[in-house]
Amino acid sequence: MKLNVIGIKRIKGDKSKAGNPYDICSLFAMVPIETAANDKLTITGQGYELAEMPLDPESMYLFDKVKFPQELNLTMDSRPRFGKFESVCVGFEVVTPKLSAAN
Repeated sequence: MKLNVIGIKRIKGDKSKAGNPYDICSLFAMVPIETAANDKLTITGQGYELAEMPLDPESMYLFDKVKFPQELNLTMDSRPRFGKFESVCVGFEVVTPKLSAAN
């Protein structure tokens, strides 16, 4: 999945004295605004909007040298969460710009 990634974030802590640790990692990307319409809803727009997706905590270090924003080809996997599977980013390859014949 090729996306223009603008950043990553990690929220790590403990919810209570009982010891309920959490570690939430997210990836943020710009995605084109999609238009849609049905009988009850119309969505229109131009440009881009922010999209957030889960990032595997063990993959955070891979982004240490990335200069954001950066177009990346994300490597995805799935993991069980609340009885369903969700897609999670586990890595990436930097997309290198293609040179045109004029260059």
